[in-house]
Amino acid sequence: TALQNEGANGAVTFALRPGTYTGQYLLDTVPGTPGTITLTAADPEAELPVLSYAANNAEDNYILRIDGVADVHLEHLHFLPTGATRGRAVVFRNAADGLRIQHCRFDGPVDPTPNLNDYTAITCDQTDVGENANPQGITITDNDFHGGLVAMELEFRLGTPRSADLLISGNRLFHQLRGGIAVQNASGTIHGNTIRTQQGQWFFGIRCMRFTNGSAITGNHLRIRTEMNGTGIEHSNAFNDADLIANNSVLMESFGDGEVNGLVLFNTSGLLVAHNTVAITPH
Repeated sequence: TALQNEGANGAVTFALRPGTYTGQYLLDTVPGTPGTITLTAADPEAELPVLSYAANNAEDNYILRIDGVADVHLEHLHFLPTGATRGRAVVFRNAADGLRIQHCRFDGPVDPTPNLNDYTAITCDQTDVGENANPQGITITDNDFHGGLVAMELEFRLGTPRSADLLISGNRLFHQLRGGIAVQNASGTIHGNTIRTQQGQWFFGIRCMRFTNGSAITGNHLRIRTEMNGTGIEHSNAFNDADLIANNSVLMESFGDGEVNGLVLFNTSGLLVAHNTVAITPH
């Protein structure tokens, strides 16, 4: 509140002590000429500060929402949504350029059920907002995701300049119910992420649509056990000779009815696919 009321000139750092901070936080206007706005643990070697909130409906489904504020850095924080069926942790939109999320932990229900409406840890909802202001230069690296519905769902708006310079790397995703990483209308790199679940339903590991203009999906390790249908890596609607899918390892196992696929490509051209390892274990 003080930051939004008083504004800032230059960089600002909020160093949080260990403990649980219950509530919602909105960054939507910062007067002045702020530089980097950093939220981090006062001591990264100690227990991480916990940011928690129980969402009641779609309108209040977030712990932290970044709306039109650039150069926000989130480091060494533990996000713990506690709503019965909704649990978005971080939501960003409207030219929230330069956002960095690093070394954070995101927890959801450890035994999720299909009645979860929206338990997605990191969300860009630019499609729902409807403004031509896709965030640029987003970095999501070296985070841990446990449980919930989906780890990351980044829906940059179609029909407007794509989100460029996206980097999703070194993250560890465990035991989501429906999916790992979903990206729409962006360019950049998805590299070196680990995605594992033993309880998937209609599960996707990495799903990209219009992820092009020299984009790369490389060096990711997926081990997915799912019922119903499931897909390891899905790539669609991309038409650039510089796009690359390489050196990924995908192991798919079905434990129920439905079809599982390791690597799915459709409506693409010019894409280079090389040196991937894909294995399917049928039911």
